[in-house]
Amino acid sequence: LTNSPFTFPNSWGVELNGPYQNMSNCMLTSGYFDFTNATNAILKFWYTSDTELNHDGTSLQFSNNGGATWSIIGIVNDVYGTNWYNSTITGNGAWTGTTNGWTQSTYHFVGTPGISGNDSIQFRFVFTSDSSNNIGGCGFLIDNFCIELPPENDIAVISINTPLPVENAGSSRPVEVTIFNAGNAVQTSFDLITSIKTIFGTSILNTFPWSGSISPAQQLNVTLPNITVPSGNYTLCVSAVLPGDTVLSNDKACKRLKGRNLTTPKINSDLSDGYEREENSFRNLGDNEIHVYPNPANDKLTITFDFQLEKETQLKIMSMNGQEIISTKIYNGNNMEIDINKLAPGIYLSALLLDGRSYYSKFVKQ
Repeated sequence: LTNSPFTFPNSWGVELNGPYQNMSNCMLTSGYFDFTNATNAILKFWYTSDTELNHDGTSLQFSNNGGATWSIIGIVNDVYGTNWYNSTITGNGAWTGTTNGWTQSTYHFVGTPGISGNDSIQFRFVFTSDSSNNIGGCGFLIDNFCIELPPENDIAVISINTPLPVENAGSSRPVEVTIFNAGNAVQTSFDLITSIKTIFGTSILNTFPWSGSISPAQQLNVTLPNITVPSGNYTLCVSAVLPGDTVLSNDKACKRLKGRNLTTPKINSDLSDGYEREENSFRNLGDNEIHVYPNPANDKLTITFDFQLEKETQLKIMSMNGQEIISTKIYNGNNMEIDINKLAPGIYLSALLLDGRSYYSKFVKQ
């Protein structure tokens, strides 16, 4: 793990002189922070971890009532965080496993319910371990915990919403992005630049001069000019260029996508069709996949396939331990929208059952 703090001379840790114990329940609680005028604040700290992956780990909580109740902050891969949890323990996000040295995590409080505008906020790190398989690590160490106010000018590109993960090659699709004012000043104009990287190289497609008004901590969806979807795998990037923006780490979002040449899965005895016979099932030898969007998702989940369905097919939503939660049927097409509003926050699998084989894709429910 490490034998020294990130910043000399001290750091906080679960165990500083040996391995952590099974059935641990350790807490590190802060003093009080005043968020009355800090609606757009950023939490930062450095950590290093040496725990059993997916079983033992640490989460971060807050309280606004003197510690009477506590709420967890964020979810796995939260869009408002960087290096924010990598797994779940008992349904909540957590940092687990072993890091190679110190890692910085950040979280942007964007009008977070219960924090923004409150003058008595406490934070606490909670480390837990189960009853077995302690790997002999020293647990979780923390250093340089701080709350910062944002700079005056900072526009972030949070996500690329469209095109969908898989679209027909050669089709014209709009580019929709979510932008966020992470600074303290109202912004009225800046440029959004789209670029595509394929096996043939990177090309800048469009510079879009955005104008309007976006307030601090405000989030907007912006639709940019259409792109022509390339064939095969490609990476689409969108960058924000704002004069005076000194925070460059959040200016750009990229997304791996695919332009499909639409085909229909067939089953016959000829192995040249891309399938191999295995007793009463068939194994796909090609690159057929399913994709989910958005990810993370809140209430609706769109699932797309690399192939055109022409017969009844079963689609399931399952927990990570294989429990079936939602089951429905698809009769044709290459996409479907599912209502996941009643799912508890966590990580799930979407499974398409086709010709005796299962195709899986993982997603996060916020």
